[in-house]
Amino acid sequence: MNTKSSIFNTAITLHKAKKIPEAIKLYEKALKFDSKCTDTLTNLGAALKENNQFNAALTCYKKSIMIDPGRASTWTNLGNLYCSMQLFDNALDAHKNAADLAPESPGHLFNKGLVYFYSNKLDEAIYHFDEILTAEPNNAQAHWHKALSLLGQGKLSEGFSEYEWRFKINSSISKFKGKKDWKGEPLENRSILITSEQGFGDIIQFSRYIAHFKNKYRPAKIILQTRDELVEILETLDSVDEVVSNKHQIITYDFSLALLSIPNIVNISIDDIGNEVPYLKTLGGHDKKINANSATKKVGLIWAGKTTPKDRSCRLEDLLPLLYTHSAEFFSFQLGDRRSDINQIGVSGLITDLGDKISNFADTATLMKQMDLLITVDSGPAHLAGALGIKTWVLLLFCSDWRWLLNRTNSPWYPTLKLYRQTKPNCWNDAINQLISDFNNYF
Repeated sequence: MNTKSSIFNTAITLHKAKKIPEAIKLYEKALKFDSKCTDTLTNLGAALKENNQFNAALTCYKKSIMIDPGRASTWTNLGNLYCSMQLFDNALDAHKNAADLAPESPGHLFNKGLVYFYSNKLDEAIYHFDEILTAEPNNAQAHWHKALSLLGQGKLSEGFSEYEWRFKINSSISKFKGKKDWKGEPLENRSILITSEQGFGDIIQFSRYIAHFKNKYRPAKIILQTRDELVEILETLDSVDEVVSNKHQIITYDFSLALLSIPNIVNISIDDIGNEVPYLKTLGGHDKKINANSATKKVGLIWAGKTTPKDRSCRLEDLLPLLYTHSAEFFSFQLGDRRSDINQIGVSGLITDLGDKISNFADTATLMKQMDLLITVDSGPAHLAGALGIKTWVLLLFCSDWRWLLNRTNSPWYPTLKLYRQTKPNCWNDAINQLISDFNNYF
């Protein structure tokens, strides 16, 4: 029967199965039976938020609160939505209302901690996470976000120690801990498999520490298992004996170790961060010569990055003033859907698209080494450029990833990088204007 109850329950089932568009349609259908049902409005708001339809979600939550202002969970949902929209003062107000209505609920401290974390107020964030850990010493989420906060402050030794809690909260990461986990045993005449984890940028950035591990523990053989796209470029690491794809299942080794646990093991600090570059190299045999005027500078562009958990992209249109110069030629390293922006906005005559020349990071590296400057958003290629020692300017979100630290225009990890940060959430104007000004002076 197509009753309101059956439709609503089916929507919940779809929602739990992460079939968000289908769930939204059924929540909307359920509202036709009762437009004032706060359960339906709140669930629809949650589904719309997961679908990145923030304004529609906001409308659902506010309507639900107008109907029933005494429901703490709706205020919590509203606070979390405001945090995702980077409206941080609004988020704190909503979480305060939720706490006033249900002071016994354990989630309020964590939600407020997240707001402080995403608004770059890391001391306040750590205070809230510590409050949680006083009452719940094994709260993995509090440990994890405390780790990110400490790392964002440059407190690397403390942060990487807390970072080990990642195995407790993320099943896609916990698979890297297995029956042969290395626990400090002697490695003389033993082999160790280092499993790379997380994104391309993480793997490139932290692959430098394999050399630190090798120098300290002297294993007989180091095997690095990584994503297909990185195999060729990581084969240029001097510290690794063999690099294999994640698809290579049959590997003989004595112990295993997750790559991002190495900084904690070798006790990396901000004063001893290991920023010698290049630590990756281009490969011979890659026929990737760029045809360009030798009298002009060659500038690479990447304007779109990951969209989850935050969209790091900017608009190609915002970078067009760079193209006014007659002293440079421009080359796109953009891959994915946003590669088509070049044709869509009509600048294919001004930017050479290199996408067809790129099948993996080794190809990208060969092409990058021919650039005089790379301009990019936060992305895997930004880390690749840094690891190759290429002059690179990086555009960062207001709440950027922890590795870029706070209030810096340079990177302790990569000495050839310069950072351009949003000065306020959701606005690239100041960062891009400064970059364009520096670019004009550069030429």
